[in-house]
Amino acid sequence: MKTYRCQYCAYKLIVKKDIKKGTKSTKYRMGKHYEEKHKELLPPDMDGFRYFYYLLTKKEHGSCVICKNNTDFNYNTMKYSRFCNNPQCKQKYKEERDKRMMGKYGKLYLLDDPEVQKKMQQGRKIAGVYTWSDNKAKFNYLASYEKDFLLYLDNTLHWPSSDLIMPSPHTYTYEYQNKQHFYMPDAFIPSLNLEIEIKSSERQDKQNKESMEKEIIKDELMKSCSNLFNYIKIVNKNYDKFNMLINKEE
Repeated sequence: MKTYRCQYCAYKLIVKKDIKKGTKSTKYRMGKHYEEKHKELLPPDMDGFRYFYYLLTKKEHGSCVICKNNTDFNYNTMKYSRFCNNPQCKQKYKEERDKRMMGKYGKLYLLDDPEVQKKMQQGRKIAGVYTWSDNKAKFNYLASYEKDFLLYLDNTLHWPSSDLIMPSPHTYTYEYQNKQHFYMPDAFIPSLNLEIEIKSSERQDKQNKESMEKEIIKDELMKSCSNLFNYIKIVNKNYDKFNMLINKEE
């Protein structure tokens, strides 16, 4: 069984796969130990959390996948963000995605797809733009459930805005009644390689047969790709499974 041992004292933590609700990850608790008990021994440019990450990975800082500048540390995931705070880097990442779409499907935009049109129309009346508390980023949302997720990340978890892309920059394809359809998850968290779908059970109950069948196909598609990325569906603003996932031991 994996055990983390402090470099400066006899303190140790055993890594347990089963995390109880409301419990922080072993990595977080180890970082907290360094921060609270050995702060005077740490490098001047590191807190206890980032120092423990350094001990595990030998990485002194995070590097943006686009511009290579330093990135924020996400204390929830105990990892560095994959993007810096320059919004142009996320935009460039999306543009590269669009080029891949163009090469594969011969079009850049999916507005002519019925499912995308429907999703936009449904959220138009309650859509809006959320400004992160650090004023470094803004995110578009289509419905109140997506806005609630943004508020939860920002105000409750104090999530770095650099470690979120909303909507997801990735597009997935599936077949329904011998026709190809496109699906874009509601959000993507780069440091966790996590695709997120946000739903209301009330909205799902009102779906017609076709929408329900498509929903099942999309769920099966995303779950079948578990070797490529993580996927979670958040229903009715219940974030228990999300919290369990971000504190999951590796």
